[in-house]
Amino acid sequence: GDRALAEVDAALLREPDHPLILANKGAVLCGLDRYAAAIEVLEKTCDNGSDDDMALITIAFARRRCGEAAGAADALEQAVRINPANARAVADCANVEMQLGRSESALRRCTDFLARYPGERLVLSAYIYALADIGQCDKSAALLGLDELVPILECAAPAGFDDIAEVNHRLAGFVETHPSYVGDPVRKSTIGGIQTGELNPVEDPVVAAFV
Repeated sequence: GDRALAEVDAALLREPDHPLILANKGAVLCGLDRYAAAIEVLEKTCDNGSDDDMALITIAFARRRCGEAAGAADALEQAVRINPANARAVADCANVEMQLGRSESALRRCTDFLARYPGERLVLSAYIYALADIGQCDKSAALLGLDELVPILECAAPAGFDDIAEVNHRLAGFVETHPSYVGDPVRKSTIGGIQTGELNPVEDPVVAAFV
């Protein structure tokens, strides 16, 4: 991240206020969790009349991280106007609308987009949440389809283990002492949770048995 920031700063010395370079610097700053600084840089891009919808998406992300949901909504509305086919802009806009208590508007936005681009996953995900937000929980659950996505199977104990309980106990102990075991990993969806890196089956017989 620091090397990337040095690169964009060097480029800005050659091309001050270049909108694409500023947009890249804003994205780098977001990657470094420096959201207030990212907003300051990205606002220069927007103030220069840029039609870069992705820069607007990035500034919206930074504003949300700084607790500025209304400002994020404004940026995303502009991004959607510039590029109505940008699924990320539409989905993010719908999500911010729900955050601001405008779930009916979010649902209409998603419905209109999906009529033109059926099955687009980012917008479909926002649509599912909007349905739940307005009380259409059965329809939301049917589209989400967790019962189909997460089957639960009863497995026999692998060779060398008395039962599944023993496997689970040993596997949990291995995972909890693994060097890559970390809480709230940076830029991951595991918020308020813990995860590891890849587990190699040769590290421990219980991992091989689990695989």
